[in-house]
Amino acid sequence: MSTLPLIGITTWRRRLATSLGDTDLVTLAADYVDAVRNAGGVPLLIPDVRGEEVAAVLAHVDGLLVSGGGDVSPELYDGDPATCSEVDERRDASEMALLRAARELGIPVFGICRGLQVMNVTFGGTLVDDLPSTEAHALLDTPVDKLAARHRVRTTADWASAGLPRDESGAIRVNTLHHQAVDRVAPGFDAVARADDGVIEAMHSVEGDWLARAVQWHPEKMRLPGEATHALAVLADFVQHARHVAQTRHAQQKETV
Repeated sequence: MSTLPLIGITTWRRRLATSLGDTDLVTLAADYVDAVRNAGGVPLLIPDVRGEEVAAVLAHVDGLLVSGGGDVSPELYDGDPATCSEVDERRDASEMALLRAARELGIPVFGICRGLQVMNVTFGGTLVDDLPSTEAHALLDTPVDKLAARHRVRTTADWASAGLPRDESGAIRVNTLHHQAVDRVAPGFDAVARADDGVIEAMHSVEGDWLARAVQWHPEKMRLPGEATHALAVLADFVQHARHVAQTRHAQQKETV
């Protein structure tokens, strides 16, 4: 009998209007939950954690998905505060601690958008503060335009293009929902995808057997014809590695009974 892997997904705090007035809420777009569930994982939302809470959380999850959101604090990579927005230092500290511990424990990790950026900073890389407008990364105003925009990406990793058709040049097309990106890649990682303007769009760990992958785009928000299976496909190996962790833990628990 297969053991369902528990996938922890990081969240962020937002102040939203409720019947009790403006309230701090721990939030996550439902797209992430749906994507993890469709890929065979059981989603578990993780608020910002600290200290001993980090180990307690990772003792119970089999995989870690670091979600998108606001900018990583520029103080962590000598960036320019004037270009950054929605910085949450509690979230930075929590996700960086979770990522470091996940590497030590061999727990598989997948990062999306900000998830790629914080993964890169955690392990010694830097970021581009604010991407200049290019044909690949045009400045768009409305939510409809932002969600519909696509740009070309060339990748050397099959996992990154999973579920997407390639054009005649071998490139895939992905969405454009970010204003920051990886600059210097962290030691122990390789860039495996770039847009036409040279922006790094995906990277993965090359350290031993640890599976750590991240993309700059949002697979969970890609629903146009021909791309609807991408979120499931790009998460498939990640969830399968998490399933192996779950099965190993289950076997170890049986041996101790």
